[in-house]
Amino acid sequence: MDARDARILARLLRHGRTPLRLIAEESGISVAAVHKRIVALEESGVIQRYRCLIHPALFGARAVEIEGPCERSPTVALADELGECPDVFEVVIASRDHAYVTCVVREDRDIREIVRRANTTLGITSPTVRTHDLGAPRLAALKPLDSGVAYALSTKARRPVSEIAKALGTSDKAVAQSLESLIDGGSLIFTIDLGTGATSDQFTQLDLRTDGDASPSDELAAAIGAESQVLWMTRFAGEPQLLRAWTWSPNAGALQELRERLLARPRVTAATPSMLLFSRGYPVWIHDALRAAAGREYRS
Repeated sequence: MDARDARILARLLRHGRTPLRLIAEESGISVAAVHKRIVALEESGVIQRYRCLIHPALFGARAVEIEGPCERSPTVALADELGECPDVFEVVIASRDHAYVTCVVREDRDIREIVRRANTTLGITSPTVRTHDLGAPRLAALKPLDSGVAYALSTKARRPVSEIAKALGTSDKAVAQSLESLIDGGSLIFTIDLGTGATSDQFTQLDLRTDGDASPSDELAAAIGAESQVLWMTRFAGEPQLLRAWTWSPNAGALQELRERLLARPRVTAATPSMLLFSRGYPVWIHDALRAAAGREYRS
């Protein structure tokens, strides 16, 4: 990987259906070159799968993270065992044997059940529970066509518009308009399963804290420099001074320089990096709810 690959990866993490033409314009290279780089990232295992989730608030739910150190050595098999729970959307494993489990839940008892399962599978005995700050979707409710489109993307995030239209028995234009509304309204959340062990690059999960009214994202933007790249950022409800970011650096030296620049900034109180070992995504109950809300047979 190089810095241009990292910028392409960051763009796909923000919007997994970004047109190649737009990525090419942003990258200053041809569409063919962008396609070649994306294929290389997929074939090397850095991009393992594209995924999409409808905003949980549209179904009266929220996204909650359960974080903690693992007493058992975290493996893909154990993450998959935890992912069998229909509330679990993603399991991220970082260095120091630390797990971050994102769930889509409606009630506190659902959270308690995930905590119990996380303890049983990974040995997380003292978890920290936070609610993701996803912002509010601008759509008040989903139309049946919106639900069908969202369901199609929840099972295959880069499914072509024509394929969705055929499955829903409608026109390409109607699907394209629905998709545009869902994306513009903040109703779709795109992400990628990363296989960071495929390269020698430094994929890092960075927890950044600031004091007072200082914006952690602004501090990170000011310190990132030319060598490293911010791939993804997550905020948490009720904790405006905490930012969790996925970053890429070409080597350990560049990562260390980034951390030193962050800690040198007077408003930054902590910058804790841990190696991003892998992320795994799973289908959640909301997918079945989308299919039911579509109000028609989905013929994929």
